[in-house]
Amino acid sequence: MVNNTDKSIVVDIGERKILLHLLMAHFATLNGFNNPAGTPSTSGLVGRVSSATEGSVTVSMDYGASIGEQQAYFLQTPFGADFWAKTKKYRSFRYVPYE
Repeated sequence: MVNNTDKSIVVDIGERKILLHLLMAHFATLNGFNNPAGTPSTSGLVGRVSSATEGSVTVSMDYGASIGEQQAYFLQTPFGADFWAKTKKYRSFRYVPYE
């Protein structure tokens, strides 16, 4: 997901460090390491509010327009959503000349 070597597309080491930390926080959240009970928890709300109730508090979130499976995976946590947004520039076409 992020190459952590000199061959990485993310040349800036500071940026790469941030991306790796976001990725690890995303994995930890999905696997319950941020939850004292040790059970998976995605308590951070991500997406747009699709409906809300005030009495007895209810909030529903959705991703909006149809998205792909890879994007949906990252949008499960705030860390993954931030990672997805910050890596947009690396998910487009790259020309590599053949030598």
